Amino acid sequence: DDKLGAVTDGDPASTWRTEKYEDRDGLAGKEGVGLVATTTEPADLEELVVTTPVGGWTAQVYVAEGFPPGDLAGWGDPVAEATDVAAGEVTVDLGGRTGNAVLVWFTRLAPFEDRFAAQIGSLELRGS
Repeated sequence: DDKLGAVTDGDPASTWRTEKYEDRDGLAGKEGVGLVATTTEPADLEELVVTTPVGGWTAQVYVAEGFPPGDLAGWGDPVAEATDVAAGEVTVDLGGRTGNAVLVWFTRLAPFEDRFAAQIGSLELRGS
């Protein structure tokens, strides 16, 4: 949690990452791991732009309006999925969904050092 500011600090070289796991898909028995981005007011969200220094992970993306739900079921169905992303910048289409909270929920991790993790250098929400 202490590294979450790295995704919005404007410096893609500073990163946030998940914990490291032994299994790329198992996530130590968890359904996934993720992070939440919020805006001050609901907006029509067109795109989520993610910069990652390490490719190979997969994530589902959820959008909610109001206070972010406390559990995955509260988010409803994912609005998009980024599958086996390449290192660099990936743009995820959010379809103009109205909301002020976006969950990036990693369901498959990338090789990282001697284990598996996902890393994010920057995260940007685009819309109106």
